Amino acid sequence: MNTRQKDILNLLLSEPEDYLVVQDFADRVKCSEKTIRNDLKTIEDYLNQHSDAQLIRKPGLGVYLNIEDHERVRLSRQLYTEHHAAQQQSDEERMLQIAYQLLMNPKPVSAKEMAAEHFLNKSSIKRDLNQIEVWLQRFGLTLVSKQRLGLKIEGSEKNKRKALARISELIDNPEFTSRFIKSQFLSHEVEFVKSEIRSLQKRHSLYFTDETFENLLLHTLLMIRRIKMKQPIT
Repeated sequence: MNTRQKDILNLLLSEPEDYLVVQDFADRVKCSEKTIRNDLKTIEDYLNQHSDAQLIRKPGLGVYLNIEDHERVRLSRQLYTEHHAAQQQSDEERMLQIAYQLLMNPKPVSAKEMAAEHFLNKSSIKRDLNQIEVWLQRFGLTLVSKQRLGLKIEGSEKNKRKALARISELIDNPEFTSRFIKSQFLSHEVEFVKSEIRSLQKRHSLYFTDETFENLLLHTLLMIRRIKMKQPIT
């Protein structure tokens, strides 16, 4: 979720069992009702994956969050922690996250939204994007700005996968890269791929160092995600 979506979820958490209409959210986070409706879908997907809470819609009344007290406390703490972690992240870590977001998103991404998500001003996000643009050129990829839509990486799927496979080169922190990429997947997805790699090792009597195993895990997760996104190599 981006920063605005987390703000909306915080509003829902702060007013449990109370109905809020779309206009309430739009007024508070300063965006259109259409954007709010799309954000609520994203929040609902997030809750389905990470919580027992339910987003309830009632025609004529609005939206409210059906959630137990202990779960409301847990989610509030999690959002607070994520917010402060984002503020304290290093420039390199932030740049890796932005590069990943651009590479993985098939649709244009708003520079303004990315700046808000990472608590950046206009000049800082521009500096990050310039560095990412130079790095992408090594893989035959171009960062294109589409008017009124946002930024999009253009190039072949093969080259996008090459860039994803070597995204760790953007920063000198392999531990963070590994942790960040795995955080983009559900825990059972990560464990399934780990299990399959271990089975492969056993069947073929292969030995992998810890570093090789981790790199293979990350690469496999990323490629599976690209396939699920229906982004084939043509």
